[in-house]
Amino acid sequence: MSSVKKITEALITRALEANAIRPRGAWKVRPSGIHRCPRAQVLASGLDPDENIKLNPKTGLAFAVGTAIHEIIQNAIPDVPAEETWDSGVMTGHSDLRIIKPGILVDLKTINVEGYLDVAKKGPKPEHIGQVTWYAVQAGCDHAAIVYINKNGTIPASLKADKDLDPVFQVMEVEVNPETARQMDNRAEDILAHVTNKTLPRYAEVVECRWCEVKAACQKALMAQAQQDSGHRWRTMASKVVGTTFRDGLDFSAIAAGDPLELAWDKDNPYGPRRDDGFAQAVKVFHKGEHLGFLPATGSPTAEIVSDHLAAGGSVSCQVSEVTGGGPGKNHGINVEIRLHGSDL
Repeated sequence: MSSVKKITEALITRALEANAIRPRGAWKVRPSGIHRCPRAQVLASGLDPDENIKLNPKTGLAFAVGTAIHEIIQNAIPDVPAEETWDSGVMTGHSDLRIIKPGILVDLKTINVEGYLDVAKKGPKPEHIGQVTWYAVQAGCDHAAIVYINKNGTIPASLKADKDLDPVFQVMEVEVNPETARQMDNRAEDILAHVTNKTLPRYAEVVECRWCEVKAACQKALMAQAQQDSGHRWRTMASKVVGTTFRDGLDFSAIAAGDPLELAWDKDNPYGPRRDDGFAQAVKVFHKGEHLGFLPATGSPTAEIVSDHLAAGGSVSCQVSEVTGGGPGKNHGINVEIRLHGSDL
């Protein structure tokens, strides 16, 4: 690597890392986060508000771009109320834009081009509908709209978008249903009750588990509960075995639904995603001592959750739920049910 490239890369890396450091700030239940895991929100309420948090530089840059786009739009129309504070008594938030006449609450959502095309096909995301509805109800607006803005500013031809789709922004009208806002406030009340009573909601696996900032605290609480109830509690996870096509000579006819399987954390596996402690997330699956494959570690949080549970001293059991495929030109597959013993059900 040339000295010019090396010096420049170091400079840009330093700039991106600096942008990814943010003050945590005071914890509140917010409309933008109410759809997320309530257990994580309760645990986050105990974090130090003065602590700086460090995001992935890519995530930090995405947030900065989104904030800049919001500010550009809001500053260009100073006659339209923006960043207004609303408080329902249990949630607090700041709306993006409010068109006074005829009473339209507008929420701006910056999104990458893949997500931009996804909402064009499927409609607004449910959590975005809830958020703009809550703001509209607080503001007394009869109408609401979500404006999705394409961060890329263009749509590559390879993505095959609808020819009539504007490449920069699209407006989606949302029905203002007070019941939706009421349900969000009810959810917020439940979260606040847990915070007040120092209790935790039941564990429920969500996609955010993979990068949750309170993952360690959540796992610790699960293990503490396991010690209290002598491991009599468990939770189940449905998954599949991956990599079976690489295991030569497997006799799938000898594997049946209900068969017990053994899981083993292969922490020194040199491949695949790594855990925070540097070990591999890889979890091997065995049937009567024969290695079938692994639990999925990419595109699914299964291996990470199981390895976390085992690393924290938990125990697991597993059984075959279904053997699939095997027809002409089709590979066999193995679906499984996993029990994490000691979980807070």
